[in-house]
Order: sequence, then C-alpha cells, then structure tokens
Amino acid sequence: ESVTQRCLVFGADFDLFDHFKLMFELGRDFTSGRARGGAGARLGIGGSFAIQAGVLWPGAELDEDIDIPVLPHFSMFWRF
Repeated sequence: ESVTQRCLVFGADFDLFDHFKLMFELGRDFTSGRARGGAGARLGIGGSFAIQAGVLWPGAELDEDIDIPVLPHFSMFWRF
C-alpha cells in the first residue's frame, strides 16, 4: 500500500552544561488533524558516547477507542 503523511514540526535544543542538552519538539500532523510533540534530555559521556531519554507524543490513533498518550524513548549514541 501507499501512505502519505504531512507534518510540520519545530524543534529546539538547549545546552545547559558542557555535555547536557534539553530538546523539545512541537508540531501538527495535517493528515490526522492532531498535534504532536516531544521532550528529551541528552547526556554526553566522553567525546563520543551519549545517552538520550524522553517522551514522544505522536497524537496517533490506533483505533476508535484506543489513543497513545505518550511513547517512552531511550537511545544510546556512539560516534567514531
């Protein structure tokens, strides 16, 4: 099947300390007519490793009776 989805999302991040960053996202999903957003924090360890955790609010609807309020998010990065 073919799926088309149109979204407009704005994001911002703030460096609070040398290796600590806060990230925010807010947008609109025009296909489903719902808002979406997210927030997270990233902690850099050393020069090449980082851990990121946060929540995403996709505004997605699974079924008529089931909504997903937020999705937890956890990532680890290693740059080389």
